[in-house]
Amino acid sequence: MQPPTSAQQAVTLPDGGTLLLHVTARVREYFLDTARTLEGRPEVRATRTGIDCRDYRSGAALEFYLEADVVGRTVCWWLDATWRGETWEISASVVENRDDTEYQDQLHELPVRVSAGAELLAVELEAVAVQLLATTERVEFLAAAV
Repeated sequence: MQPPTSAQQAVTLPDGGTLLLHVTARVREYFLDTARTLEGRPEVRATRTGIDCRDYRSGAALEFYLEADVVGRTVCWWLDATWRGETWEISASVVENRDDTEYQDQLHELPVRVSAGAELLAVELEAVAVQLLATTERVEFLAAAV
């Protein structure tokens, strides 16, 4: 068997930008699927999820979120990848907004990951998304505010 030609490799192995776009779409589906799962839980009143791409002064950012309303609070799973000039910084956390306070409380934070290049960003983004959304199974995140 002959090794693939450059043209064949281009078809089977996408460039970094194409790979990142595919992974971004897949991560978006993870957030949508998780929102649908949470909507089926009796303690969850409503969910919202979204994705945004912004150009901040601190760097361009790709942001994903999932919010779940429970009695007395909204819990938000947040994932973002921000360009820091030479590398991407991927961070993820779970925060809550309560009806009885004016501030946001951090419930959980994953270690920040750093990557360079679109290919590594794609790998890290998907891995962090899976790890973050797995925390939706934690009972304390969906409990009513006390």
